[in-house]
Amino acid sequence: MVLRLFPKVMQMILKDYITPKGLQKRFSKNDFRLVFTENEVVLMEKLPNIDDFTIEISYKILRFEFNMLDEPKCKWGNVPHDTEVEIADDIQRLINATNSIIKINTEEVTAQYSEKMLEEIKCMVTRIDSYLEQDDLRNLYTSLCRSETDSSSILQDLTSIKAIAESLPDTEKDKSERYSRLSIPIIDIFPKILRDVIRKCEPVAKFLHQKCVPVLTTFYPEQQRIIKELQYSNTYDSLDVTIIYQLLRQFSLIPSPTKGWGKLPDKVDINLGDDVERICRYRNAILLIEATPKLKKMSLMNISTSFEALVFEWI
Repeated sequence: MVLRLFPKVMQMILKDYITPKGLQKRFSKNDFRLVFTENEVVLMEKLPNIDDFTIEISYKILRFEFNMLDEPKCKWGNVPHDTEVEIADDIQRLINATNSIIKINTEEVTAQYSEKMLEEIKCMVTRIDSYLEQDDLRNLYTSLCRSETDSSSILQDLTSIKAIAESLPDTEKDKSERYSRLSIPIIDIFPKILRDVIRKCEPVAKFLHQKCVPVLTTFYPEQQRIIKELQYSNTYDSLDVTIIYQLLRQFSLIPSPTKGWGKLPDKVDINLGDDVERICRYRNAILLIEATPKLKKMSLMNISTSFEALVFEWI
């Protein structure tokens, strides 16, 4: 079933969503976000012939390239309930059955396991045939059940089948897009937040400039230039996160963070100083990822989640 029936099921579903010639045209233009393995490239080069398409390549194209599949009610990667019988639910069942069969030890394949699995496959292909308005899969299933098998040959072929991955590895493009999204707060949102903070502390920018004059040399030359301009522009629009953080801290314009300046606040620390400290740290973390190639390979999920929580808090 895994070697003969399941690939055919996925091929037919794929053809129902997009024509093989359409796939060939996109592949010839290199118009795919997916990164194919060497073996998958060989299969794609045979288009519009998809007779050798594996379960996995059909699944990857449908789910990750064209996003054509609705998510199963149980969510991808889980076991559908018996009452969940949409096409995506049965694709999830097919994936689960494939992974179960290729991983199970021969001695674990009891008569009960075999009968139950075959009945589930029969129900699945019957539903998919109905969805595709045909009876080809049910006929193939019946034929396979009746055919004589060369156990040694089949088991040998089965060793070449790998478990189907239900998520894609990150591509460089994915990482770049995530980094770009995480950079938005650094470039736009965080500076606006801190400008609002310092504006509330000292509404008149030229008065803050006067406070800075005695200690102007403690700032970098470029920061000195920006601070001097405050007396003429009377606005904080030119100030970035770094300089505002330094001004708030140096002149004690807001209460210090719970654990003090320069120290990572705990999750329970939620006063204004704590969030200003977090903003500075998030900014530095993202800039460090950009500057350090090794860190670019790391997941940005934790930083992204923290960003979202902080931004919503301020909004």
